Amino acid sequence: MFELTIQRNVINNTDETKEEQEGVSSQVDTDSDDFPQCLLSYFETSKSRAAVCEKLILQELEDMTASHHTEHMMHSPIPAQQDTMRLKEQVICDSDNQRNDSSTDTRLLPAETSEVSVCPDNEGAEITQRRRIALALEYEAEREIGRCEERKKEEQKRRIERDFQVELKKIMEAEKLQQKELELMEKRAQEKLDQEMMLQREAIRNLQRRVEEERRMREEGQKRIKDEEDKRTRKEDEIRRKKDEEWREKREQERMRREEEVRVTTEEERITKRKVEDVLMKKKKRDNIELEGEEIKPEERKNKEEKARDEEARKKETLKEVRKDGKRERRQEAERRQEAERRQEEERRQEEERRQEERRQEEERRREEERRQEEERRQEEERRQEEERRQEEERRQEERRQEEERRQEEERRQEEERRHEEERRQEEERRQEEDEVGRKGYDVDKGKMERKADERKSVEAEKELKEEAVGENQING
Repeated sequence: MFELTIQRNVINNTDETKEEQEGVSSQVDTDSDDFPQCLLSYFETSKSRAAVCEKLILQELEDMTASHHTEHMMHSPIPAQQDTMRLKEQVICDSDNQRNDSSTDTRLLPAETSEVSVCPDNEGAEITQRRRIALALEYEAEREIGRCEERKKEEQKRRIERDFQVELKKIMEAEKLQQKELELMEKRAQEKLDQEMMLQREAIRNLQRRVEEERRMREEGQKRIKDEEDKRTRKEDEIRRKKDEEWREKREQERMRREEEVRVTTEEERITKRKVEDVLMKKKKRDNIELEGEEIKPEERKNKEEKARDEEARKKETLKEVRKDGKRERRQEAERRQEAERRQEEERRQEEERRQEERRQEEERRREEERRQEEERRQEEERRQEEERRQEEERRQEERRQEEERRQEEERRQEEERRHEEERRQEEERRQEEDEVGRKGYDVDKGKMERKADERKSVEAEKELKEEAVGENQING
């Protein structure tokens, strides 16, 4: 009685569920235009799941009822007449259920009723027993078929799961291989970048060393030119000092010579004058002696006096001539001395002009050297500024390249995230499809799965080609 009540409740609940589902279906059909397609598909899926759950519940109740009935028949102490009556009632109930076309396919066993004798003979009991055994065998066969189908479904699900695991393992291995290839490409690109940076640093060091060498050579040249100029200046100063000393010595010698000439001339004049005086004194003494020794006639005395006067006049004239000659000689000597002084002055003036010209040329050379040094400093400053601009440009290019690498790395990361997201979405879709297939009990179309796998492989191959193209562009850049 309890089992019959459970079956009736289940049937009533099933009818109510069906009515609710029909009401929901009618409401969904009427309002299908107001709901999105995904919600409608969700309702359809829920409906199919409810039907499957209902079937499984009824099947479990059928198995439980049959097992309880068999155990009750085997271990029940009720007499054979009661068993015959129960079998008869079961046959009557089965015929009534078949005639009423019940919504369930289960074979429900009736509960205990009043004991009424239907088949009083043993032959009816044997027929009923055989029929009961046949029904039990048929039920066991159906259960065995159901178990075989369940095992097939489980085996199919395990095979699908195994194939999925194999496919997932292949995808993961391909992804690892692709990741290794990307890491290798990045490593090669980084090595190439490091090599280029090392070459650039070496070129910069060579350029700096060459600039330093040029600056050192220029400083050495300037120092050598300065030393040569100092040496030439010292030499010119020495020559000028020697010339000044020679000129002073010449002047001193000329002065001493003039003084000696004046002294000699004065001494000669004095000696000449003394000689003339001595001659006159001697002649006068002789005349006086002659006048004293003899009487001289007036005319002779007069002639002698005139002769003495003439002689005195000649002496005076001679003295004058001597003096004039001395003066003329002194004047000539003074003229010669003045000429020599003028000549020396002219030489000094020319020497001074030559020194001034040399100083002017030296000043011009110095200015030219200063202009050249200024031009070299300006060129050096321009080269330094050009080098700084070039280094700044290289630094900016390096920053742009690093920014481009970061951008490409970000794009690769985003692409990798999108790919992983797409794989997760595809994996979720496959799982949903497998769950749907497992719930409905349908066979999986291997061709469709293979086509989907081929599509996924083609999409992954396109992604790999794109990533390889991006890596080549990065290496070329």
